[in-house]
Amino acid sequence: MSYETTINTLLGGFKIKPSERFHLTVDLAWNDAEAAMGSFRFPAGEAFGVPRPNQSYDFAETHLYSDLSSTFIEAGLQARYEVKSSLYLTGGYRHLDFEDDAPYLLNGTGSADFYNFGIGWTFGSM
Repeated sequence: MSYETTINTLLGGFKIKPSERFHLTVDLAWNDAEAAMGSFRFPAGEAFGVPRPNQSYDFAETHLYSDLSSTFIEAGLQARYEVKSSLYLTGGYRHLDFEDDAPYLLNGTGSADFYNFGIGWTFGSM
């Protein structure tokens, strides 16, 4: 029995400062994963194939339950503006997208969007 996996990941991002008070950050993550277990056989004699009342499940497809095929994308944008040296405004957006290409019990396919806004105040010296 074998178990094969392939995972590809790409990460990137940058931060720019268009002015002394304004900061902008962009990031991206992409992940593509596939995995599968090879078929296996139960060592049993000919009598094993005879139907039994308390064994009604066929295990022939069990190896398929471990199959995995998914793609995940995450992208974000964050901005910060310093009103004064101790006061700043911040806000951002993040998008997540997950594609489950081989669902077994539950299909986890979906996406989500997150927004954040805030006011920050720093005090003291570091």
